[in-house]
Amino acid sequence: MAGQRTSLASLAGQKVEDIPGRTMPTLVSLELGRIVPTPLNPRTEFGGTETLRELGESMRRRQLQPIVVVSRTLYLKLFPEHTDRIGTTTYVIANGERRYRAATQVGLGTIEAVIREGIASSRKEFLDAVLSENLDRMNFDPIEEARAVEQMVVEFGSARAVAEHRGKHEAWVSQRRSLLRLSPAMQALVSSRQMPVEKARNLAKAIKDLGLDDASQVAWWDEERAARASVPRGRKELAAPSPASVEQPEDLTAVKPQVLPPVREAVDLPRASTSSPGRPPAASPVAASPVTPPATGVREIGNLTAVKSSPPGPAPALPWDSPEELDRILREYMTPESRTALAKLLSIAD
Repeated sequence: MAGQRTSLASLAGQKVEDIPGRTMPTLVSLELGRIVPTPLNPRTEFGGTETLRELGESMRRRQLQPIVVVSRTLYLKLFPEHTDRIGTTTYVIANGERRYRAATQVGLGTIEAVIREGIASSRKEFLDAVLSENLDRMNFDPIEEARAVEQMVVEFGSARAVAEHRGKHEAWVSQRRSLLRLSPAMQALVSSRQMPVEKARNLAKAIKDLGLDDASQVAWWDEERAARASVPRGRKELAAPSPASVEQPEDLTAVKPQVLPPVREAVDLPRASTSSPGRPPAASPVAASPVTPPATGVREIGNLTAVKSSPPGPAPALPWDSPEELDRILREYMTPESRTALAKLLSIAD
């Protein structure tokens, strides 16, 4: 006997609310006034008014993802302490509070929902259903994530139980919970992405080890920001000078800087009273090797080669008795690299 055919058109109509308590998920259209979000949702940031309005208008045209709810009766069996906050509404939202807020923002009368009474079989099951959606979000607020994990630890009894349930290492749980040690001001910086999560975890460790109070946490972060803004010591010496900061000769191929002696050797720099201007004394150990006369645009001070774009001419006698004048001449006739090398040599030869 042939089976009775059912018109596909008869299945296209919208389902109506089914009997609460069913274990099979049921898609329904619920009035917004009959729904309330669960207080267990750790998420507090749902977007500004304009963002919610745009989402609500999109839902007015087409709601692709329904919210998930359970009946008030089953919910309060699990969480009787929420009776006052739930009130007299019929359903409690497990997932989809942002969509609910968006629908409310634009004045939608109803919202599509799935009734899943199975997730209210235990406190752990319902809490996991509420938090999993948020914990799996890539852009979840780190502080809200920390609060969510803490809720699970309280309900599951230990960090290890939560780690096993989530398929994570126990350190994953500990790292997130540690952010709750931060003061409210520091937590706000983490939530607003002004403080990187790794820095926040370092601060949390310092709080645990050193017992930092709120003021000390602010001071710690101020020091971290100052360190991040400054260039590490030695970096400036290693970095090449920018083209704009060094005068270049007309013919770059003519510049042949001499090789500096090892830093352990003392350098006998010329004195204005004992040697000719700009040339090392005959007894200088670095003058023993032959020296190529400087090309056009190149000056020599001691054994250091400096680049200058002015016409060639004798370098002035070094005014050892006037540090200011000496510094001016060195800056005029020497490259930044040569000045740095000279300072090192003088400190060793002293």
